[in-house]
Amino acid sequence: MGKKDSRIKKLRETLVGLDRVSTIVLIRSLRDEKPFFGLLSMLAELHSSTSDDGVRDEVELFFNDLKEQSVAGEVVSIIDHIQNNSTRNVLLSSCWQSGIDYSGYIEYFVSWAISGDYFATLECFTTIEQSAFAVPANKRDEEAKRIISVMGSVSGDKVLLMKEIISILQH
Repeated sequence: MGKKDSRIKKLRETLVGLDRVSTIVLIRSLRDEKPFFGLLSMLAELHSSTSDDGVRDEVELFFNDLKEQSVAGEVVSIIDHIQNNSTRNVLLSSCWQSGIDYSGYIEYFVSWAISGDYFATLECFTTIEQSAFAVPANKRDEEAKRIISVMGSVSGDKVLLMKEIISILQH
């Protein structure tokens, strides 16, 4: 087992034995160091599995405060594989709140906007709005066309948001 694997294993074992307050304190302390591989996935799983609003809030703050550009790919991978819609929406929200550049992942945000619920689409809209300026024009056009091609199947509450995303991508 590698050093990274053992660190995650130790952290998981520690979390199991902690009470609510200690869990929150531990998550806060993790915010002070550079995220190591597996930490973000573990925290997303914790967010999905706990019913404690305080712990969930602390995990949300952790993701919102990420500043390391190097974690963008890991966050996208977690969003792509997470089954819990509430956690997915929290992670989508963290993408624009953190200020990390997700312009290299624009096709993922378009896909999630198309397939997600209204709240996922809203979070994707905000991230796309922040990132679009850094996306090459041909890629923006390609993604706008992809949205246009599915507009007939978009539910009523998302139509206006999707039109706004198209507008952002076409400018």
